[in-house]
Amino acid sequence: IKRKEGVLVSRVIENSPADAAGLKRGDVIIELNKKPIPDFQTLRIELSRLDIHSKAKIKLIRQGQSKKVTVKLTQSSADSTAGLNYDALGMIVQEITPTLQNDYRLRRSEGLVVTAVDPKGVAAEKGVKPGLVLIECNNQRLRTFNDYDRLLKLRKTFLFVVEDDRFTQYVVLQKPKKR
Repeated sequence: IKRKEGVLVSRVIENSPADAAGLKRGDVIIELNKKPIPDFQTLRIELSRLDIHSKAKIKLIRQGQSKKVTVKLTQSSADSTAGLNYDALGMIVQEITPTLQNDYRLRRSEGLVVTAVDPKGVAAEKGVKPGLVLIECNNQRLRTFNDYDRLLKLRKTFLFVVEDDRFTQYVVLQKPKKR
């Protein structure tokens, strides 16, 4: 992907409005109803403003080609937290873009920022909130989403160095045991 802004679709739930519209894993959403979508937070906000049963026109990039699809919203797709793809720790993490840096008033212009937290997840239990910058994990610098994703697959316990608008501190998160 050459562009740094947009929302990467990591999973499409079967029989969901996104599935019916033809969205696929790997698509990058760049516009919703002709409004630029630089990041996940913006997508959530814009979706929450739409009426249930309305249609949303999405512009996306698929395998380097621009494509447009129309999604018919339902109760679950209009709900800003329905169907979010949280990671194993209950977070959605994105690389910092100029838009995210401005939205969260971040001091850093590179690295990773938490853009959503599952209220029932491990991260929420430890006080992680959107806007928190992830600097290091297990003594390894986090520069890209791939750095984070690789560590997430290899470990069960994570010692993060994090930064908010006031402090730099440590947060320990552990993957929940599978039931």
